Amino acid sequence: MKKVVALCMIVFVVGLALPYRSVSAADTKKESFSDSEYNYQEIAEYVTLWFDVCGYGKHKISNPLELYSKSDEKIAVMFSIDQGGYVIVNLINYDVMEFSLDSCPEVSGDKNIYNGFLEICSEDNNRLYRDSFPSSLDEETDFWIDKNAIGRIGLQEKRDQLVRIEARRGIIDSRQTRNSTVDIGDLSHPLMTWGSGFYCQIDAAAILLRYLYDHNDSGILPYGVTNNYYIQSYLCSNLYLADSPMNANQVVNGGVRVGNNYTLGLNAYFWNNYLPHYGIETYYDFSSIRYLIDSNTPVVCGVSPAIPGSTWGERHAVIVHGYISIDEDMFFMKVNDGNGHNGIYLNVADYYHVESDMWYVI
Repeated sequence: MKKVVALCMIVFVVGLALPYRSVSAADTKKESFSDSEYNYQEIAEYVTLWFDVCGYGKHKISNPLELYSKSDEKIAVMFSIDQGGYVIVNLINYDVMEFSLDSCPEVSGDKNIYNGFLEICSEDNNRLYRDSFPSSLDEETDFWIDKNAIGRIGLQEKRDQLVRIEARRGIIDSRQTRNSTVDIGDLSHPLMTWGSGFYCQIDAAAILLRYLYDHNDSGILPYGVTNNYYIQSYLCSNLYLADSPMNANQVVNGGVRVGNNYTLGLNAYFWNNYLPHYGIETYYDFSSIRYLIDSNTPVVCGVSPAIPGSTWGERHAVIVHGYISIDEDMFFMKVNDGNGHNGIYLNVADYYHVESDMWYVI
């Protein structure tokens, strides 16, 4: 469902990510604002301006925490927002990657690896991953962002872009007036905030089917199979899905080996139960996501490569349940992380989602 609202009327309820808590993003290890390579004070001032220009108001940005690639390159910084939020900015073109106003990722250790949206792990986990799976790492790129695709942009140039956006919108900071509008799309109702011990695509399927059950077709789930764990167990025990890493095509069409058998996929589930639905899998496309959200259709999207030390082998699946257009070239999608939290905002630029896939049910 789509709506256009004045910025002064918006209240953002931003959810939690994997795993998140309501504490300072840098309370495990606080960094100084001084750095030989990056001026974190200037970056913090830029982020403060970014939130204000985008209509989120004034916030205290503090406690920079450096984030690294798997080869020990400094590639992002995470700041605390006020007393409990966080924001991650990459150090290549200074894009805001993801943020929450009231919760933070769990970080541990002296050095943390940023391997994708919602995916931060300690250096110790990264080392264990390298030792255990060297061949798989050889096939992966060192960093999940193509630096050549996004290009390096200086911090002053990014600040100038914000000033142009501010001028274009006619925002009058001295009066704290927002006389522009933003484009917001949301599903008609919130998604279930479920988390379980199943793999992310299984939970995503359960959350999506439950949404359709509640707001589209009450016959899409069998009688008595409508709650957390029950839906996931039913889909796996009947070999429609596998409790293992899956991509979008495997969720929809099956083909994952389980013992001596192969999964059937969600389309077989719909066919076997005489349901007038079918799943569609495709590559990531944000324009399609916007259309589907406006049609009250949740979308499951793979957003990041497998994090070192994580349990999933394919891209981590999240359920998109909204989007926001802050400017003509500044979009974020609002997702359920599959671990019990709605309302996490992720940058939607195509170069952050190369080879990502998605699926949905119509």
